[in-house]
Amino acid sequence: MGRMWEDKNAKRALLVEGFLVDLQDMAHKLDESQKILFQLLERKRKEFPRFYFLSNDDLFELLGNSKDPSKVNKHIGKCFEGVKKLEFKSVQVPGRGRNVESFEVTALLSAEGEVIELVSKVQCELGVESWLKHVEKQMHESLKRLLMLCQTGMLRKQSSMKWTWNWVNLNPGQLLITCA
Repeated sequence: MGRMWEDKNAKRALLVEGFLVDLQDMAHKLDESQKILFQLLERKRKEFPRFYFLSNDDLFELLGNSKDPSKVNKHIGKCFEGVKKLEFKSVQVPGRGRNVESFEVTALLSAEGEVIELVSKVQCELGVESWLKHVEKQMHESLKRLLMLCQTGMLRKQSSMKWTWNWVNLNPGQLLITCA
């Protein structure tokens, strides 16, 4: 390839013996590399099926930035409907001889500004697909708990309509609709 850079004449640069074989070999290696990458993406999608909602480029970006969990927020809306971003908290974890900075997911935020605090915080370690599974599980648990509280609040009707205003302001919209 360096030869092509030096000789600016395309015809002379391409008419070198064995050049076609070299190009075919490079194309074959490129195809093999792409096949391996797509197998990796498919394996990650099987581990966390919500990755099927992401394009290959988005998933590559997500997996490539797994050391910085905040980069997940760029794609989280594609994985979870109604979730605009995850709220992260930086924590110091004792490591080998020194403290290591780690992150944990503490809450889910919607585009409407609603905040769902997770019942249990999720540590961001062991690969993005692993901790996103835990986020999904905690999301279900947190929403289940909030739904029960929302329903309890609805059943405690007061004589005035002031309870309705408080009930509506204290609960996420989807839970209100479900309870009503």
